[in-house]
Amino acid sequence: YIYYVGHVPQLFDLGADPDELDDLAISAPDRPDVKNALDEGERRLRTVCDPEEVNQKCFADQTAKIEQLGGEDACLNAFCFNHTPAPAEQKNL
Repeated sequence: YIYYVGHVPQLFDLGADPDELDDLAISAPDRPDVKNALDEGERRLRTVCDPEEVNQKCFADQTAKIEQLGGEDACLNAFCFNHTPAPAEQKNL
């Protein structure tokens, strides 16, 4: 069960479809087991958190961090090399 705010939930049978190619929420929404799994996934998610509230807080935090760093343009154009480069990146140094 995968849920992103503003999108329909996704459901995959990882045993039969480990690469998550067949979203059962789309391909088999009328199957009782799929409907039950979707309902149970949402029920369990909402016992842990309110995903809409968490999403809103995350975007607010992200917006504040962007402003703290000088705005969107500053973030998009900043170059901060703070990791060990991957082999493909090493060629560009």
